[in-house]
Amino acid sequence: MLFASLVGLLVFSCIELVYPHTTRAATVLALDLAGLVERSDLIVIGRAKARRGRWARHGKAIVTDVEFAVQRALKGKASLGQRIQITRLGGTVEGSEVALTVPGEAIFSLEQSSLVFLRRSGDELRVVGMAQGLMPIRGQGKDAVVLNAKNGPARLRRAPDGTMKSVPRTAREPHRLSDVTADVEQLVARGH
Repeated sequence: MLFASLVGLLVFSCIELVYPHTTRAATVLALDLAGLVERSDLIVIGRAKARRGRWARHGKAIVTDVEFAVQRALKGKASLGQRIQITRLGGTVEGSEVALTVPGEAIFSLEQSSLVFLRRSGDELRVVGMAQGLMPIRGQGKDAVVLNAKNGPARLRRAPDGTMKSVPRTAREPHRLSDVTADVEQLVARGH
């Protein structure tokens, strides 16, 4: 089994050298705040403390596990100081040069405060809507603001006629953290 896997990897690597290709973008359904809240099992504010790339369980993709220290939970069960593990697609396998880049995927900066919308996928927590569900926070206290995802995926929205239309990228206009958290709490209270 190991020999077959190594041969398969070698063949795939040779094909990649002869026929290189690069995926340059991801396209996802555009989510507003209500859509993010509705699809989330857990919404937290906190900081990424560590990350580690590894092969996914099935061995066909690379994922990164992010250790995230919770400072506040807006939906779901998480307590102050609790460390949760968030898994995202892509990264670099620890101890090697093997990497997978997934355009539009959420990328955590260590020690960066963020508002994160998470859903359960089996026994893992994943960011909702790729980079749309990871919102960096700048500043502190009453001056804290939330930013939209910097390098988010291309987004689509369903038009009234049922067709999918491209949604223009939004500017990184900051929103007061207190306003965003109040809106999230109202949506959660309404059952989103």
